[in-house]
Amino acid sequence: MGTNVNGSSDVNDSSFGFLLRWFSSKKESCFNVGSMHHYFAVVSLVWFFWGYNFVYGKSIGGIIGFSPSLFGLNGITINTVSSYAPTIPEILFFCVSTQFAAITQH
Repeated sequence: MGTNVNGSSDVNDSSFGFLLRWFSSKKESCFNVGSMHHYFAVVSLVWFFWGYNFVYGKSIGGIIGFSPSLFGLNGITINTVSSYAPTIPEILFFCVSTQFAAITQH
């Protein structure tokens, strides 16, 4: 493992940013890791407001989904369960799908 510009360990970097270090120079590695965190934040917000609703909402013509109760997790509590994963709370299912959406965005 390498070290960051300030000498600290890079263990906490995102996995994709860590992979990019192998393909870029040391100067570019800080920019790459920083941009991965920005992409992660943007994709997470988009997934929170629209993505989860479009993917797991009620079907509209079999192409896209929409449920007003899922927009911004409006009606979801810790006790809400989904038909997609009836043994876990829907908020946990949302968190796992958010991670998957944010990691696979690049």
